[in-house]
Amino acid sequence: MTIGPEGKKQQLVEVLNLVDTGTSLLVAAAAREDFNVHTTLETVIEILKETGLPKGITFDRDPRFVGSYSGLEVPIAPFDI
Repeated sequence: MTIGPEGKKQQLVEVLNLVDTGTSLLVAAAAREDFNVHTTLETVIEILKETGLPKGITFDRDPRFVGSYSGLEVPIAPFDI
């Protein structure tokens, strides 16, 4: 752990956990220092290639999955009503 410019502790590594929603069992975990939208999705794809495709996938509310206010990093899909 390092101390950032505001004096706050900063994480050096993040862990991506894939959990089965039916059983709450850990399917896979991956640790990286550079998780962003692209590396996160690459990691999810790699894990799904190894474990197989589930019937469905639910992501948490992490901005890497739900978009950003600016729409620059993760474009928000348009809705048809």
